[in-house]
Amino acid sequence: MIQYIIMNQDYRPLPEAAIKAWKRAAVLPFYKKILAKNGLEPTSIKTAEDFLKLAPIISKEDIFLDAMPEDLSAEPVSELASAIVSSGTSGTFSYGLIMKKDLGRQREAIDSMLNYFFQADKIKPLIINALPMGVSFFSSYPVIPTSVRTDIANQIVKKFAKHFGQIIVITDPHVAKKMIEEGLETGIDWTALKISFVIGGAGTSSSFESYLQSLVGAGKIFCTMGITEIGLNLFYAAPELIGLRSEIQKNPEVLEKLFGQRIACPEIFAYDPQRVFVEIKNPDANGFGNIVLTSLDENNPTPLPRYDTGDFGKIIPDGAIPQVPVEMPLIAVVGRVGDWLISDNRQIGPDTIKELLYQNSSIAGKITDHFFMSNKNGLEISVQLKKNASLSASDKEKLAKLSIIGVQYENYNHAMTLDYEIKWKHVDR
Repeated sequence: MIQYIIMNQDYRPLPEAAIKAWKRAAVLPFYKKILAKNGLEPTSIKTAEDFLKLAPIISKEDIFLDAMPEDLSAEPVSELASAIVSSGTSGTFSYGLIMKKDLGRQREAIDSMLNYFFQADKIKPLIINALPMGVSFFSSYPVIPTSVRTDIANQIVKKFAKHFGQIIVITDPHVAKKMIEEGLETGIDWTALKISFVIGGAGTSSSFESYLQSLVGAGKIFCTMGITEIGLNLFYAAPELIGLRSEIQKNPEVLEKLFGQRIACPEIFAYDPQRVFVEIKNPDANGFGNIVLTSLDENNPTPLPRYDTGDFGKIIPDGAIPQVPVEMPLIAVVGRVGDWLISDNRQIGPDTIKELLYQNSSIAGKITDHFFMSNKNGLEISVQLKKNASLSASDKEKLAKLSIIGVQYENYNHAMTLDYEIKWKHVDR
């Protein structure tokens, strides 16, 4: 049983590195335009109080609609080594620059993460990059990029597993589900393998995580959250935090006291306060608001002071959950801002639907994971079945109780081709 202590919102003091990020940004062309628009001078920010009072909160639309690559870095574009690109799902294409001089640092950062979480320096890993095209990273450990081709990724598992101490698959939740289920169909026994799945890029539910663990084995699912423009692994949830989330999900009283009246427990992530400064702007009665980040990494080519990520979350105050299995501060993330509908005075979002869908093991394996919500004619939720999948009478009854309709693969009109290269839209808004 989880015990809880509710405290006031806990913001850690603004680190000096945030002021340095401001000063680095203030001399760049993209930020000079933002300063001029807000009537500020590069010398306007001198103290933490100045920063929190005066520094404008910026979004990708403020930057990437007009800015060119040469506006975003003090380094010339000729020194570019790579760029991490966004999916552009929001309508604004954004990217993070990686300069030649930073390749070694990024490699070291990735290797450190792999060593810390997976003991990669002791258990030789093979890494499968099954992220959408354009999302790349550098490591001194072997990396095989497959993009979202789950058939190729599973063949690599079959051919290479015996040559390495472990395999680490980095992908998004939809691809992970598809890869794992297809692997089972083609004879892969995930529970017998030393394999981990690091998933991010789209929200999950506690029941979804439990469903994947039921297929691959406990302790093999890790969650992460990154921002293309800032860093790929800003927030993370190792199995201990996934277990904590599961325990909260099973305890409605604790869920409500921590997060208000919610059906689904938010994702619970840890983060390094020396790497990123986190603010929650315009919080609601339960402390949830827009997640605003300031990168504290002095090597980031594009410093982004007070960057609104477009995500909705809450800082979990120190002491709110005792005996937390990590020493880092925690943040709860619901999903993208506005990705929900209001029905019967309740917020219904993708996290809610996933939580309800994956509580039903008889249904979880029959769906593609794509669903669509609309309230144009009252709340309507449709979920896509896999090819040739059919629901039993019991399955249909369970979905009907949730106001969800299962739609045959070929009759599903929202994303029938299931393009795994883009982020899926679940809400009609």
